[in-house]
Amino acid sequence: MKETSAIRTGVDLLALDDPIKINEWIGLVRSARIELPAEFGKMDWLLAAEKCGQRARRGIDQGLEATPANFEWALACVSAYEVLEEAEPAVWSMWLGRAMMLRAYLISKVGGRTDHPLLDSEIILEWFWSTVSISVEDAKEVALRWREMRKNDDAIRQMDQPEIDRLREPLNSLHRLAPVQILVRAGALEPNERLAAWLEADPFIRKCYF
Repeated sequence: MKETSAIRTGVDLLALDDPIKINEWIGLVRSARIELPAEFGKMDWLLAAEKCGQRARRGIDQGLEATPANFEWALACVSAYEVLEEAEPAVWSMWLGRAMMLRAYLISKVGGRTDHPLLDSEIILEWFWSTVSISVEDAKEVALRWREMRKNDDAIRQMDQPEIDRLREPLNSLHRLAPVQILVRAGALEPNERLAAWLEADPFIRKCYF
């Protein structure tokens, strides 16, 4: 019989005030070794992810050297977002996108390392390519179509949701591109021809939607 967790809410989890203990608890939940209370829901995971993310950046934002605690807090943040994505996949993998943004931030501040679970640039790049379901050439064509459709509200209202989602896929791809752009600007990633095409297309696609 699984043990029932004494932690009932996100506030309870953060009250531990110790990223190692928080990571241990998340690990127990993900491995189904303890039973997650029914009242511990999406907003609790989101609270935990955001607050742990803030603690992960503490000091680094002020130019201080990263400490082991920063990385423990970052791991807790990433793990919480992964739980959210597994439980309720977002429209453009938003939860994992936020986790990747934190990874990219850390890499931009302390440098990349292929042997580190949070500092490997390839994890971010592989995630981006695994989520992109459209070529950059098609993305530009679809973005142009969206720009024209925006002039006709009635036409958009008559579309079904799958068609709207397809028309918004280029913009969603740019959301996923954001952490990759951080790496490129920081000099932590050298774009190949395929990635360079997406980076170059970003302003054009974005202009079609805004």
